[in-house]
Amino acid sequence: QQSNNSSSDENRSSGHASMSDTGHSSPRDAVSAGNERLNAGDDLMIQKPIRSKLAAQHGRSRHRATPARLHVPWSGSGGLEDIKLALQQLTLRSHTSTSTYSSVSAGSESSEPAIIRLMRHSSLETINTNVTSADEFVWVDSHNRLVELQHLPWSNHCILRVLQSGRCKEHMARVSVETIPRLSYLLQRALVRMGRETQRLSSTLGICTKHDITISFRIVLCPPLADSCIKACLRAAAMLAVSGDCTLKQSKSSRAGLQMQVGRFHRWMKDVNLTRFIHEYAAVYLCAGIENLLEEILLQCLPSDSDVNLTATLLEHAIANNGDLWGLLQPYAHLNAGRIASGALALPRWASVSSVSSGRDSGRSAAPPETSLMTTCVGSLQELQDLIGRMKPRIPLCPKAISTLFYFMRCSQLEHGDQGNSSAVQELCYERAYVVLPPLVEWLRVATAHGEHRFAAILDKDDIMQAARLLLPGVDCPVRALGEEAVRVRRNNGNEEDQVEATKQIQ
Repeated sequence: QQSNNSSSDENRSSGHASMSDTGHSSPRDAVSAGNERLNAGDDLMIQKPIRSKLAAQHGRSRHRATPARLHVPWSGSGGLEDIKLALQQLTLRSHTSTSTYSSVSAGSESSEPAIIRLMRHSSLETINTNVTSADEFVWVDSHNRLVELQHLPWSNHCILRVLQSGRCKEHMARVSVETIPRLSYLLQRALVRMGRETQRLSSTLGICTKHDITISFRIVLCPPLADSCIKACLRAAAMLAVSGDCTLKQSKSSRAGLQMQVGRFHRWMKDVNLTRFIHEYAAVYLCAGIENLLEEILLQCLPSDSDVNLTATLLEHAIANNGDLWGLLQPYAHLNAGRIASGALALPRWASVSSVSSGRDSGRSAAPPETSLMTTCVGSLQELQDLIGRMKPRIPLCPKAISTLFYFMRCSQLEHGDQGNSSAVQELCYERAYVVLPPLVEWLRVATAHGEHRFAAILDKDDIMQAARLLLPGVDCPVRALGEEAVRVRRNNGNEEDQVEATKQIQ
C-alpha cells in the first residue's frame, strides 16, 4: 500500500510526464490504475506525513506549468523557526513563478519570446520582474549587434586564393595559417553592413543596381577604402563587358578577373532578400568590392617589421589601432566610425575627391583645421553653423538639416556654459557617452553619401536622420520614400549667390 501511494504521488508531481506515460497505456491498465488511485485516496490522510518526508528527502523537481502544493514544514510541532522556513519557501516560490527564468530551465516554454512572457504577468509583477536575467539580456543585446551569417558567399579557400593571386601575394610568406579563418570571419561583418545599406537604398524602387552598391561603399567605408573598392568594381565591370561573347563558356568571375565567385554573391543577395530584382552588375560590384576590401585589410594590418609574421593576435591588435577598420569590423549594429579601440578619435585619411570639401574649394583655400573635423558636440546652433561653413561640404545643408544635426550633437554642459549659467542645471535625461559620439566629419560623410544616391543639390533633414541611424546606437528611422525633397531655388532679385530653401513634390 505504501508503494502505491508513493507511485501515485510521483505521477501527480511529474506534470507533463505523467500524461505522456498514461497516454500509451491500455484501457485495462487505466482501470487498474484508477482503482489504485482510489485506494491511495482512502489512506491520504494517514500517509501524508510519510510522503512529505519522502518528498523532502528526495527533492524531486516539479514542472513549472504544474502548480505545486505548499509544503507545511511545521506539521507535528509548531515554533518560530518553522514559520520562518515557511515564509522563506513562499518567497522563493513567488520569485520563481513571476520572474523571467532562463530559457535553459524553461522546458517547453523556452521558445516563447521574452515579450510574451512579460505580458502574461500582472502590472505589479511586471514591475518586479528581473530584466537582467540571461534570456532578456541576450534578447536586448542581440538587437544591438550585427547578424551572424550562417552561409557565406565564400570559403576559407577563396580567401586564401584571393590573397595568393592579388596584391598581397608578395606578403603571403609572412601570413600565418590561423589568420585566414579570422579574416573570413571579420569580413562577413563588412558584408552585413553593406547588405543592410543596400537593402534600404534599393527598397524604394525594388531593384538593386550598381549605383546602390557604390553608394553603400561610400556610406559604410571611409573615403580611401571606398574609393579603392569602387575602382576595383569599375575595373571588374569593364573586364566583364569587354570579354565578349567568345568567352561565354567561362564564369563571370573569370571574365571579370575575380577570384571570388560572382554567382555565389548573386545567390546570397537573393537569399537574404536585398530586393526583388538584382542586376547582374550589382553582384559583380559587390564581389569585386569585398575582394578588394580583403586585400586592403591585410595590407594595412601587416607588421612594419618584415621579420614578424602576421598572426591572428597581431591582426586584432592592428585593427584595434586603425581608425579606418576598427569601427567597420566591430560586431555592433551601429558604425563607430572615426575612433580606435581605446576610444580616441582618429582623423581619416583624405586620399581623393570624396572628402568633405570639393576639389575647387580645396584648391582655393586651405583644408579645414583638425579641431573642426573632429568636433563631437557643440553648445549652440550658431557654433555648428560656423563649423559647417568652415568645412565647406560638397553638398550644402538646408536649415532643417542643420537643426536636426544640432539635436544629435547638442551638449547641455557646453550650452549652459555658453549662456553663462554658473549653477549646474539638472537634465531630465542622460546624454550619450563620449565614446559613441561620431565626429562632425563622419556626419557629413554619411549624409553626403545619402544625398549623392538621389543626386541631390542640398542635404535635408532625412539625410541627417539616416546618418544618425548608422552612426549612433539605438537610433532608427524609416527608409526614405519618394516624396518631398529640399531643393535650392533663386530669388527674383537677380542675385546668383542669394538662394533659399524650397520643397518640391516628386510625382
